[in-house]
Amino acid sequence: MTTQIAQVAMDQLLVVLESSEQDLTRAVTGLAVALEGRATVFVPVPAVRPEARMAPTSPPVVIVALDDRGAGVDLGEWVGRYLDQTPAATLTCSAGGRSVRLDAATRSSARDAVTHLLDT
Repeated sequence: MTTQIAQVAMDQLLVVLESSEQDLTRAVTGLAVALEGRATVFVPVPAVRPEARMAPTSPPVVIVALDDRGAGVDLGEWVGRYLDQTPAATLTCSAGGRSVRLDAATRSSARDAVTHLLDT
C-alpha cells in the first residue's frame, strides 16, 4: 500500500502506522489513551459498494494527526509496547516523506526511532 503523508496544518503532522499484522486497528483505543488528547487517531475504513456481498477488510493502517510534536515520545513508547505484544508484526511509521520500519527485534529503540523520524 502506498501511503501519502501531508502536513495538514502549521502545527499538525500526520504520521501513518502500517502493520504487517491485521490486529493494529484493534489497538487504537490504547494509542488514543497514550496520546491523551494531543493527537487525533484515524482508522481508514474501506468503502463498501452497494452491490457487494460482503464488506472488504480494513487495512492494518492507523493515521495519527499530532497536535504536539512532543507527543512523538508517547507515540514511540506505544509503538514499542505494540511490538512487544505483537512479536510477529513489522510496523512501518511514516511522516513527512520519511519512514522507519520496526519489528520485535528493534522494539526497545522504537521510542528513539519514532522521535528521530518526527524531529527531522
